[in-house]
Amino acid sequence: MTDMTETRPQERVEIHVPTNYVQTDETIWEDLEKLLFTGFLTSHAEFQGHHFVFKTLNHLELRFIDLMRSSSSSSPEGRLAFRSAFIAHSVVMANGSSALWDRPRHINRLVKLFSKMPASHQDKVVENLSALNDRATRTYPLTEVYVHENRSKFRWAQFKTTPLNSPTVTGMPGTELIGMNHCQLTWTALNRFLDKYDEMEKDWANAKFVGSCMAGKGIRSIDQRDQSRHERERIDREEKKMEVLRTYLNRTVGGPPRGAVETVSLPDGRTAEVVGRFRADSAQELAAQLTAALNDEKDAHDLAVESQIQHIRRRSFEVERERRSMLSSALVRPPDGDSGSRAISRGEVDTRMKRIRDSMLETRIRITPDSETSDAGSDGDD
Repeated sequence: MTDMTETRPQERVEIHVPTNYVQTDETIWEDLEKLLFTGFLTSHAEFQGHHFVFKTLNHLELRFIDLMRSSSSSSPEGRLAFRSAFIAHSVVMANGSSALWDRPRHINRLVKLFSKMPASHQDKVVENLSALNDRATRTYPLTEVYVHENRSKFRWAQFKTTPLNSPTVTGMPGTELIGMNHCQLTWTALNRFLDKYDEMEKDWANAKFVGSCMAGKGIRSIDQRDQSRHERERIDREEKKMEVLRTYLNRTVGGPPRGAVETVSLPDGRTAEVVGRFRADSAQELAAQLTAALNDEKDAHDLAVESQIQHIRRRSFEVERERRSMLSSALVRPPDGDSGSRAISRGEVDTRMKRIRDSMLETRIRITPDSETSDAGSDGDD
């Protein structure tokens, strides 16, 4: 009996990325919006029964604290006074009361209060405040791409006539005394540049409308170039956004610097040096790699390895060709002291070539290029 079972072709596995993973997670803007519309990031702490809320410092506050540094700042007393001033200016709330309201009047009292804190406690507070300020510094590059988001445009329409450090925006009295941070200054300047750009685009659109009444075909070609330009600008903005977000999300704390060689331990106890890692830069690229792996297809890693193997094989073939060329030239070269040329018979050439191949086989040296499919010594038997 014949087998009547039909053999169906194996279906290819496809992995699709849901739409919600393609879109940007809006929570990524939380720290930046706090820096923009509150002016600082905050952190809570308890010390000897007192509750404090600390904040990040902007460049104006840091410059003022640096002016308070004494000439003997290298001494233990000078370092203690500087840390006390740094902590005092970082306080935004103390036991439920605002420390920003009329801060110049009672800042000296706060400095004296924190100067009585043990040095070990001061170091711990300064360490946490430094981490909080580093977190704010890492958020700054997001400002350039945030200005193009719809939520940023809505906020700009609301606050474009009001300084961002105003209590009307922050909701906290005293913020107008500390000035604006770098994120606030950059966001305000970029939005004003975008407003001027939009005004110029409107004027240019009106000019094209007037010109279309007299030269319609010429204006249509100009419109096509403008559409291409706008599309390129949109693509550039998206690529810049993905680059900034990728750098922000993939930041490493305490890891090896970029370009450094990383040493890893293998399961058998040996060590290996990792000079680079392959990773997917987007959800779509990761889905493509998983799809190729499930269907026994070549992914980016396989293609990279295959390219390196082909490069080695091509190099081996070139070395083998150069070696054979040198051997052939040595066989027909006249002996030393003989001014004329000596013709070598075909049989003598074959004999010498066979002797060379036999010696190579004895020393187990075999180089097989891509174009050769037979063994190295298969053509030596006449």
